[in-house]
Amino acid sequence: MSDRVRLIVLLTLAATARIGAQEPPVQDPMRPPVVPGAPGAAAGSGEGLALTAVLVSESRRIAVINGRIYRVGDRVNGEEIVAIESGAVLIRRDGANVPVRIRKSGAVTTSNDGVETQ
Repeated sequence: MSDRVRLIVLLTLAATARIGAQEPPVQDPMRPPVVPGAPGAAAGSGEGLALTAVLVSESRRIAVINGRIYRVGDRVNGEEIVAIESGAVLIRRDGANVPVRIRKSGAVTTSNDGVETQ
């Protein structure tokens, strides 16, 4: 193989390796986005807990808190989740049930005609 062909092959391989290294990691499209440092709910509720999604159906109730999936009875930051409702999670803190709500600002809701609003 001539020096010229070797140089072309090496440059091609180097360029391919560099392009592949710059691609962002593949994220599961069904997983809610994790926002670092996202504020929790309103003041006085769920300090340090950021509720980003809630799924309530006949067969299951799931909440995404701080980027992790939880169910009723699970513990988050040492506190038990006692209920998962539409838009809020109740945690037991010092013998009282404290609500952690999805942040209202920037929340997207869908009206009856299917139009998304903020």
